[in-house]
Amino acid sequence: MDGADVLALFTRVWGPERDLAAEYPLLFRDRERRRDGTRVLELGALQRTPGRFVGLVVDGDVVSACGYLERELVTPFGRLRVALLGSVSTDPDWRGRGLASIVLAEAEAWARRSGCAATLLWPMDDRLYEANGYRAAACEWNVVLPVDLTLGDELPLRTALPSDAAALLALYDQHPVRAVRGVLEFALLLGCPNMDARVAVRDGQIVAYALRGRGGDLATCVHEWAGEPAAVLGLVSGFAREASGHEASGPLYLLAPDWSNAVTEALLDAGCVAVTRPLGMAKLADRAAAGRFLEARTGCRVVPSGIGALIDSPTGPRALTDAELLAAILPPENQGPELESVAERIGAQAANLPAYAFAWGLDSI
Repeated sequence: MDGADVLALFTRVWGPERDLAAEYPLLFRDRERRRDGTRVLELGALQRTPGRFVGLVVDGDVVSACGYLERELVTPFGRLRVALLGSVSTDPDWRGRGLASIVLAEAEAWARRSGCAATLLWPMDDRLYEANGYRAAACEWNVVLPVDLTLGDELPLRTALPSDAAALLALYDQHPVRAVRGVLEFALLLGCPNMDARVAVRDGQIVAYALRGRGGDLATCVHEWAGEPAAVLGLVSGFAREASGHEASGPLYLLAPDWSNAVTEALLDAGCVAVTRPLGMAKLADRAAAGRFLEARTGCRVVPSGIGALIDSPTGPRALTDAELLAAILPPENQGPELESVAERIGAQAANLPAYAFAWGLDSI
């Protein structure tokens, strides 16, 4: 199985109008071009890109596959290693045979062997994933941006270029919640199609950036931003004003972590409406990795067991299922009933359990 075969499957499933190789450069990357100009694509691992593929091959054809990308999520309380899954696809002629479930199970096995606490994905239809043990997980804010928004500094703007990657990465790394990226990875991601990437410049230096849209997704979302808050707000206001007249596609909104930051606070103070929702769907992978994170958060000893973990809590030894262990560190609401239930069982304050993990729009696959 090589990347060209996987791309052929993805194209059959998602349609030829999307350039998926360009949308997901950490999975696919041009290796060479034939004399006729067509691209030859190979597995990301062979090109030293971080992503890989899990797939099923029948008679030489890839009939079901997904993308796989391991990431370290930086949180205010330490790092949490996860495996991002995406573009789960099965050839239309092979559907209804459980092949996607087999692919997911293999990807989850990879994640366990690599010490990832969980697998995380962004589904279009929850049913397949719920049937395979996935649950809503982690939390994001969606802040609706009115078309008359006028906040922040109006600075000289220009389009972000791949050559800006180092400067943008320095701003991005100031976020207390993020996925770890390298500068080359950032440069590749800045080349995604249908993405409006802008930087604000002061005295010749990039002081902020904001990204809207990516490939076939996120057209109505400012899905990543970083830098001086006033400069970010100026960029966001510009996007909002330009959205006037395009309400038919839905309101423009800002994606933000469920963690205090000056940009979100300024928008809320200005009267913007915000809703919280799950970041994605997740499934516990390595119980030991998840247990270590929970142990660091609570100060209580956590030992993996056959069905989850045992925690030496202030109220005595307690057994946690995989679902409860996941709900403790990646709850779909950081102040919700699932988290409260686990906290009560182990005699902990609910606010002292979650990782407050987050992945920005460029991180999805």
